[in-house]
Amino acid sequence: EIWVDGEPYTGDEFKDAEYTFTVNGGKLTEAKTVTVKGAGSAPIEGLPVGSYKITETSHTNEPAKYEFKEKDSSQTIVLSKENHAVTITNKYETKKCKVYVRKELDGNMYDSSDRFDFTVDGEPLTLGKDQTSGAYEVTYGDSFTVKETDDKGYTSTTAKAYKATVNNDGTVSKGAEVNGTYTDGAKSYTLSNITEDIIIVYTN
Repeated sequence: EIWVDGEPYTGDEFKDAEYTFTVNGGKLTEAKTVTVKGAGSAPIEGLPVGSYKITETSHTNEPAKYEFKEKDSSQTIVLSKENHAVTITNKYETKKCKVYVRKELDGNMYDSSDRFDFTVDGEPLTLGKDQTSGAYEVTYGDSFTVKETDDKGYTSTTAKAYKATVNNDGTVSKGAEVNGTYTDGAKSYTLSNITEDIIIVYTN
């Protein structure tokens, strides 16, 4: 079974995931191996009567959106003349990314007391010169849009996005630039398919 965020998962995103199990014990002289695709099942045939330990040894090809957290421990079954079913559960959490917004002013023709208004996915945000917002949490793979709604009459606005690193003192540093879509007339910037922490910098 596959659980995501504390609930049984019923979608198809794990259809290509592979889970490998080994079977030891009984009269086996060497371990048997079986691979299960997604939240499926696979038979383990030809086991004589006896006690067997079933252990998950690997999990691969899981969707990048989910972070593996834990799996059930090994299970022991005792086979007589009947078939047995064994269920092992893998648990995941949906990954979250953080997005920050920053305002910068170049040159020396500015008023350092100015405050600039934005909306972030419809919510208001106000920043001063060289100020960075708090973190906005975005689900892995989702999009994010920020729009400057009051630029105090400044011209030549640009907006760029970068990989973000949070330093030990809590400040956020820019890394490599990433591609987004800036609409100059609306002064809006949109990132799609976010898969890492990002900082969006508006500059005048």
